[in-house]
Amino acid sequence: MLIDSRFFETAILCGIAVFSLAASPKAAGPATPPKEDLVAAAQKLALAGQRHKGQTKLVQAINNLSGESSEKTQLIGALNQISRAFFGERTQAVFELGESLFYSNKPAEAQPRYQEAADLEPENTRIGAALARNLLAQGNCDEARAIAAKGAQLNPFDQELKLFLLRSEICSGISEERREGWERDVAQLEAQFAFEAAWLKVLADDAAGNREATVSGARKISKSDPEFPEPLYLLWKHSPASPTKRSWAANYVSLCKKSDQARRRRYKNEPKLCSWQQQLEEAADKGTE
Repeated sequence: MLIDSRFFETAILCGIAVFSLAASPKAAGPATPPKEDLVAAAQKLALAGQRHKGQTKLVQAINNLSGESSEKTQLIGALNQISRAFFGERTQAVFELGESLFYSNKPAEAQPRYQEAADLEPENTRIGAALARNLLAQGNCDEARAIAAKGAQLNPFDQELKLFLLRSEICSGISEERREGWERDVAQLEAQFAFEAAWLKVLADDAAGNREATVSGARKISKSDPEFPEPLYLLWKHSPASPTKRSWAANYVSLCKKSDQARRRRYKNEPKLCSWQQQLEEAADKGTE
């Protein structure tokens, strides 16, 4: 449903009221505005066409809070709402068209739709995440990384955006110096994207040439969700010629032939879903492994 400015303002103000009732009294004369005032001010900036200023105000407030707290959680929620809301009907219409094309396995056709939406609302991190995912689907890792990194500067707490930023680092190449920090960032995704975080680790092991860890991780992912085809490709890739290897390929192809829009939406965070189908079908036709 389109979130217009009236609905969005009402939702934020209601949230502020709840926050105000739940907050405990504090000493007079705080150095910074109360958190509910910050949210209201950020929302007004966004509605006035200054979303970036609103995002910056909230990010600064969040970074000034140490540790975890209900206040921090509320501010992050407000930041994500402001960052991901559509403020124009045209923007949402072309974005939804891009989504439909992406879920129809037509990323090249989806690209100009996502780009138009991004041009209309360049500070909308929901659009940035979808654009980065679509670029990853086309193998444009560096461009996807640039888009995701730009969005993360606007809202470093958008976990979906961070997911695709971390994914883009795998195909661009994770340096030894970056590896520890990358793994730490992946761990921070687990609260919201546990399955995706586990899959990122498997892909990173594969990219690094860690065969044993890749096979072990792929088996675990496949066992946790037998309908997800991608670990089957890795099991095929790293298995010696055998009937078992042929079964990995056959099962991958079988699952991918069932990949309608509903299945692609289910695995919407996997940009390369079923991208190996043709290769495995050709290998089967040639009798090669």
